[in-house]
Amino acid sequence: MAAVQVLAGTQSSERTKKLDALLHEHWGHALLLTPTGQLARRRLETLLRDSDAPGVWGRPVMTLQSFAEAILKEGGADAVRLNEVERRLMVHEVLAQLSASGKLDDAGPAAGSNGFVHHLLRVIEALKQAAVEPEDFRERISARQHPSPLDAVVAEAYQAYQDRLIECRAYDMIGVYWQARRILEEKQDVKLLEDVKLIAFDGFDDFTESEFQLIAALAQRIPRLAFALRLDARPEAADLYALQRRTLERLETAFEASIERQDAPSPATLCEYASTYLLWRGGAPAFENLERNLEVVPCAGVTEEAETIFRTVKTLILENVPASEIAVVYHDIGAVAGVLRP
Repeated sequence: MAAVQVLAGTQSSERTKKLDALLHEHWGHALLLTPTGQLARRRLETLLRDSDAPGVWGRPVMTLQSFAEAILKEGGADAVRLNEVERRLMVHEVLAQLSASGKLDDAGPAAGSNGFVHHLLRVIEALKQAAVEPEDFRERISARQHPSPLDAVVAEAYQAYQDRLIECRAYDMIGVYWQARRILEEKQDVKLLEDVKLIAFDGFDDFTESEFQLIAALAQRIPRLAFALRLDARPEAADLYALQRRTLERLETAFEASIERQDAPSPATLCEYASTYLLWRGGAPAFENLERNLEVVPCAGVTEEAETIFRTVKTLILENVPASEIAVVYHDIGAVAGVLRP
């Protein structure tokens, strides 16, 4: 079993710095996994730019999905990944076969509608994210006190969908984690993991059940796992970081992980102060001697707000600030689209 370490702290803490130091310590024998490709590219750039680490072959930073797909490819699986359109067509095919055999009678005429297909795909996706196999799903619905006639329909469709995937040597986006986990559990030699001493995770707030089971399989093969988790441990922030707290508890329970909490430094600017205490539960401390890099302007409505922003942007441009360095952020762009659109 791997030694598992969790570095928990806010964005302004030493959390990322500590993780980077750990990666540099194992450089050439470490992998960093992220939830998105954009974060993977940014983290690799930072790791190479802000240190004297030598270059490295391969992909030391990648998304968790790319990592799972690389394991799948190396495992000799010549399966192909289905896109959304191909998945939808497969479900239509499966439903046509089930309908011909009378197994969709309980669903009535709706069984052939596009809406039914859409919802069925979402249900299957949720079941696979939760790592619920078709057999497990059948067992669970059979134990329900108040079953629905559609339970059997969904169970039949889910089983037929999975069988069809296997028959066609294909997999969907969620299925890649299942297959990768099975390869890790069954295959002795996985070239991708040769000489890997550390696998780190950064940018995740939580993991689906299928992702977590893949991580559990990695813990049986890799000496060390590390997680950088965005978390403020102070009681006043408990509800703001409820999801991350549950993830921390799960990692601690599953792997007996050691927890290293990183305290956030005191705010040095008004922006840092606002980002820390805007949604704070409790009294915020008084601020003094902070850099005044934040201006709050009350506006009577969306139109005045937009005009204020336009004037500010124009002023910045006249002051020779490049437009590429100016960002305007709205909580809900749809609510103001009519005003912003020329």
